[in-house]
Amino acid sequence: MVNFTLPSKARVKVLGIIYQELALAGLLSVTANVYMGKELRRLKVFVDDNRMKKNTKEALNKLKTTVKTVDQPVSTLSGGQQHAVATARYLIGRPPVVIIMDEPTAGLGVVEADKIINLILETKQRGMSVIFISHNLEYVFQVADRIVVLMSGENAGEIAKKDFNRSVVVKMMMGVEW
Repeated sequence: MVNFTLPSKARVKVLGIIYQELALAGLLSVTANVYMGKELRRLKVFVDDNRMKKNTKEALNKLKTTVKTVDQPVSTLSGGQQHAVATARYLIGRPPVVIIMDEPTAGLGVVEADKIINLILETKQRGMSVIFISHNLEYVFQVADRIVVLMSGENAGEIAKKDFNRSVVVKMMMGVEW
C-alpha cells in the first residue's frame, strides 16, 4: 500500500483522476486546459505556447478526437471532446499507471458516451489501468475486466469478466444475497 500526502504527489507517481465534473476552464483554450498548472517554459521564464499546442494536438490525435483548433475555448466543445481534453492532460509528459474515471458518461448522449467508451478501451490498450466508476451496466460490461460493487463505501462483491452476469451484479448492487 502507498500513502500520498498530497494529490499532486500521487499524480507525479502513478495516478490520474478524471472527475465527473471535469474541472475545465470553459473560457480558456484547449491547450491552456491541458497544461493548466504545468505549463512548458523556454529559458525557465517564457511560456512555450508552440510546443504546448503541438503536444496537445498529438495527444488529441492519439485519443482520436478532433477539434477545430487547440486555440478554441473548451466551452465550444462537445461533452465527449471535453472528456478527451481532460484525458489528454495525462498523455502529456509521463503518463500515469492508473486513471480513475468517475462517471465519465453521465449526462452524455449515446454517441458521445460511445466515444468515451472507445476512449477507455484505447486507454487500456495503451497499457494504462482504468478504474471506471459507473452506474450504467451496459458500459461497465463493455470495458471492465472485473467488476467491484460498492455499497456505502463497503465492498458488496466482485465478479470477474468470465463470470459477468447481469442478475448477479444487480443483486450485488441491491444488497441481495447471491
